[in-house]
Amino acid sequence: VQRRVFGKFVTEEGRTYYAFEWERNMVTRYSVAGWHVYSGCDYGSGGSGHPAAILFVAVRADYKKGAVFRGWRGDGLETTAGDVFNKYLDLKEGLMPVQAVYDPASKDFGTIAERNGVTFTKADKSRDLGEHIVNTLFKHEILDIFDDDLELGKLATELTHMMNHNQRSDNKKDDDMADTLRYICTMIPWDFEVINEQIKAKELAEKGPAK
Repeated sequence: VQRRVFGKFVTEEGRTYYAFEWERNMVTRYSVAGWHVYSGCDYGSGGSGHPAAILFVAVRADYKKGAVFRGWRGDGLETTAGDVFNKYLDLKEGLMPVQAVYDPASKDFGTIAERNGVTFTKADKSRDLGEHIVNTLFKHEILDIFDDDLELGKLATELTHMMNHNQRSDNKKDDDMADTLRYICTMIPWDFEVINEQIKAKELAEKGPAK
């Protein structure tokens, strides 16, 4: 509230993804046929404490709108890098991602993908940049999350409850899908000119019809 309503700078005690609002950014599924698909994997720690996560984001051809439309988090599962890669292949069926990203901390995952002829890009893990991009996307309703998938509901829960002071400590947790989203959104070449277009449209609406 301090940040959104009063425009104050909020320190690390605040929500990491303060711009995400369940009622506004979780939407009824719509068609993304013909949109560009981007994907990402976060191997986590291979255990139930930090489960693996996989997400798919569709982006309209003009790069001014996107939607998280498919995902998975391996809750309670002990997984190897090979397990996560095979799960990725299952979820990718019928899709042709433009680009895929993974957390380079999992060297085994990158090696397995390469040996199977699947190209992954190493994630840009710059937290401040990634969080800024994701918050900008949610604030201006450029990015939606489809609300009919329980797995994507897990993502929404992470975005709602992640706090800065937890993410910048040794106890960081409950961020597996959110980190994956951050990696993907940092990789996508969004056209942020849409924000200026939104502002101009709002100004015109407030002025009313020309006399």
